[in-house]
Amino acid sequence: MMQTNAGMRQHNRQHLRVCANDSARLTALAHETVSHTAVDELYVEKSGYYSRSMYAVPNTLITHRVFDTNIQVPSSMRAPGEAPGSFALESAMDELAYQMNMDPIEFRIKNEPENDPHTEKPWSSRSLIQCMQEGAEKFDWKRRKQEPRSNRDGDWLIGYGMAGASRGAPYRETSSRLKLNKDGDKVTATIEMAATDIGTGSYTIIAQAAANSLGIPVDTIEVHIGDTNLPKTPGSGGSWGAGSFTSAVDAVCEKAKKILGEKAKIATDQEMNIAKLLTAANLNTFETEATEAPSEDSSNTI
Repeated sequence: MMQTNAGMRQHNRQHLRVCANDSARLTALAHETVSHTAVDELYVEKSGYYSRSMYAVPNTLITHRVFDTNIQVPSSMRAPGEAPGSFALESAMDELAYQMNMDPIEFRIKNEPENDPHTEKPWSSRSLIQCMQEGAEKFDWKRRKQEPRSNRDGDWLIGYGMAGASRGAPYRETSSRLKLNKDGDKVTATIEMAATDIGTGSYTIIAQAAANSLGIPVDTIEVHIGDTNLPKTPGSGGSWGAGSFTSAVDAVCEKAKKILGEKAKIATDQEMNIAKLLTAANLNTFETEATEAPSEDSSNTI
């Protein structure tokens, strides 16, 4: 059976306690998880991982405890523990918003953190408020009534719900090769890297990243991946594929533009598309490679 060979979702018992003051500001949050593991191997699903940073809370208690069982070791089932952990946290946030007679979206916006509450570092990017506001507009959230079972359409009860979620965007050291070919005024490009596409659209996003950097149409770019003879990349997993692959693509395209600009003795502040750069450098073909890696102070934990 699949679950005996490929692992299974860890059995989690999650206990959430969330407190807020009269101003609808969160004051304390406890997320305690108890899970099982195997007697001969430890696995801990980090269900409370993003309860540390989803909302601005001055006092938090996040714990993970495991107990041994005589069954196979659990593993990530399609997604790590952030998935069941987010469900528990967002359910608690909804229940508290209801107790305070407050719109769930307004409650979350009220508790949006300016920096990561866990590390106190600034966000590299965070668009949760924008996502909630755009979703509310598209789903006609203003029609929602606070009281459960109060939205009707004839004989149908209509539910309006929302939830937030978070997932880190780690990336790993990745290499890429760029080949350019100019025929008249038309330039075609080939991106080569040992990336994988497991149905997540790697071919598409790699081509889009190259087109954006080179300033040429996406249909003039070929993407060659899935071969270990090509420049080394990590595999697809842990949500690092897109960030890793496209970072390397951007790096190799920028490197190509810099080298061609130097060959043509063009000032770096001049904006020129790749066709004009090749013409100015008196080249019809060009090839280069680049490797992109995270900085030393960045974190790739997931």
